[in-house]
Amino acid sequence: ALDISQEIKNDNMSLETLRNFLHLELRKHNPSISLVQTLLEQIESLLTKSIEFFESMQIYNTLCTAYLFLDRLNKAQFYLKKAIPFTVLSKEYHIYTLSNLARICKRHKLKDKSIAYFQEALTLAQAGNNIFAIQQIQQDHS
Repeated sequence: ALDISQEIKNDNMSLETLRNFLHLELRKHNPSISLVQTLLEQIESLLTKSIEFFESMQIYNTLCTAYLFLDRLNKAQFYLKKAIPFTVLSKEYHIYTLSNLARICKRHKLKDKSIAYFQEALTLAQAGNNIFAIQQIQQDHS
């Protein structure tokens, strides 16, 4: 998919393919730090171009999650702030924003806020019967 998207010069398709690859890498038992960093560089080089609204809802949260994995809190917060206006009206995608917000609060030692945001994310995922989101946010918070 990446080869095809690059061959036809479709940056949005390339961005989505790289995002999916990054997302899959982060879900592995032992994600490769160097691969995560390489994928982040490739994705960020494409962010200079115009991206579609739907992709924005996903990409900014994925970048936030990746930077949390790399323990780069400032970059994680930067992308979380970008995600909020895109996901706030979409319960399905706001789950991940709330989950990332909970993780950032935890890093700032804001335990009560962290628990509250995590619980809100979990409640939204359960209300939508989104098993994948439930598993993902529980994995992220374990």
